[in-house]
Amino acid sequence: MKQLIKLVPVSLTHLYYIMNWINDPNVRQNFTAFTGTTTEDEEKAFLEKLVLSKTDRVFSVFDEMSKVYIGQVGINQIYAPAKVGRLSIIIVNDQQGKGYGKAALAAIINYAFRELKLNKLWLVFLEENNRARELYKKFAFKKEGLLEDEYIVNGKFHNMERMRLFAREYL
Repeated sequence: MKQLIKLVPVSLTHLYYIMNWINDPNVRQNFTAFTGTTTEDEEKAFLEKLVLSKTDRVFSVFDEMSKVYIGQVGINQIYAPAKVGRLSIIIVNDQQGKGYGKAALAAIINYAFRELKLNKLWLVFLEENNRARELYKKFAFKKEGLLEDEYIVNGKFHNMERMRLFAREYL
């Protein structure tokens, strides 16, 4: 079967793609790290740090055939002594529902467990994001807990659900 996506280590050359979604309120509301809007200079400075980071491995996702930009996926906050990392994924709105999220998730999980030799991946998402939960369950992620009133979207508190996946459950 032909690979659907290609992961490319994030670089400054991807800034244009990222700026096309980073200030979209529909996207931003799902990410705890984003508050307010992000300028191009701010994102460039962030990318420069990310590229040099020892605790983050982030990739841009492209369609293997058309080379169209699909989104970002990564392992962040890698804590090497415990072999743990936080999974993050964003598929741009007009590319959702095409199987790219599933393909990108499979690729980054395999990278985390096979290449980085991590033992555990964890993630958090808005409790009401049922679409994300169902995708993560397909990969055997299990609920670890609920973080009540953890995040504010449009002035309203929201719960965040935390899920985890162990290498032994996936490989």
